[in-house]
Amino acid sequence: MRDAAWTEAEFKEVAFWAKQVLALATGCGVGAAGIVGYLGNMVFLGCVLVGFFVYTASFLGVDPEDVGGAPSIAGEGLLPSYCLFLLVWTLWHTARDVGVLPDGM
Repeated sequence: MRDAAWTEAEFKEVAFWAKQVLALATGCGVGAAGIVGYLGNMVFLGCVLVGFFVYTASFLGVDPEDVGGAPSIAGEGLLPSYCLFLLVWTLWHTARDVGVLPDGM
């Protein structure tokens, strides 16, 4: 869908769901790695915000100003994705500490 004509509503929906997928992947990675505290939150913000903007500019070829501006895109789905990240991070980290996961994970 590179250089496709995006409406603001379509792009915001894509942004919302892409951030949910990134939050799920980041939560699994951070939890399995055993990262705790401030660093885990910064990894999430870096992956979701920076990762999505790089994806938008590099692969989709979308100018943020054409679809509502950078602050609007950054805020779209950020809090739900953060909640999903915290849930998955906590579950993975707890499973890792309790011994449910194999040692290699």
